[in-house]
Amino acid sequence: MIRMVQDTATNILEKSLDASSLRQQAIANNIANVDTPGYKRELVDFEERLQEALFRGKRLKLNKTDSAHLGKGIENPERIEAEIYKDQTRSIRVDDNNVDVDMEIALFAENTLKFSTMTRAINDKFAKIDSAIKGRG
Repeated sequence: MIRMVQDTATNILEKSLDASSLRQQAIANNIANVDTPGYKRELVDFEERLQEALFRGKRLKLNKTDSAHLGKGIENPERIEAEIYKDQTRSIRVDDNNVDVDMEIALFAENTLKFSTMTRAINDKFAKIDSAIKGRG
């Protein structure tokens, strides 16, 4: 259904939901391995990639002589992919595991809120499309 609505905002929301889901998996792995010696926590790289794609080559200037100067946004948002990587920072623990369960629980809660917000945004978008198709409001 999402593929039928090909606008940048919907594509970005879809990719953000995918990244949030991947992050939830990484956090669950981290919590499950809190006592595994030598385990390095998993992180998800997405927001930095998205920000780079949004602002690549764009420098906001005070002088704007044409509306096209700021560009048209992301040309191919479907190319932005979230990626899991290992956090190689040193651990203060003797077993070289760098998972802090309290931090992971906080990240889990934050990610859940983000996922809920994005889900609500995409549901609102589809509700507007449904309303337009059915000729309401």
